[in-house]
Amino acid sequence: MLSPFDIIAMKEITLRILDMECAACVARLDRALLKLHGIDKAAVNYASASAFICFDETALELEDIAACVKKAGFRV
Repeated sequence: MLSPFDIIAMKEITLRILDMECAACVARLDRALLKLHGIDKAAVNYASASAFICFDETALELEDIAACVKKAGFRV
């Protein structure tokens, strides 16, 4: 368990997401990303076909996030 004094290396990225077709796609990807250990925030936007993600880069790598997006049925 982390204490309030632990330093976490948080990184913010915006990814272009391909193959989203509706609002349900946004909800599905949002849920998938938030289940991934190390993601603090995820905001998927249908209109801009993107996902803003804030994650702990000591717990996750970009390849892990890309694999999660692919597993949810989308392309980065």
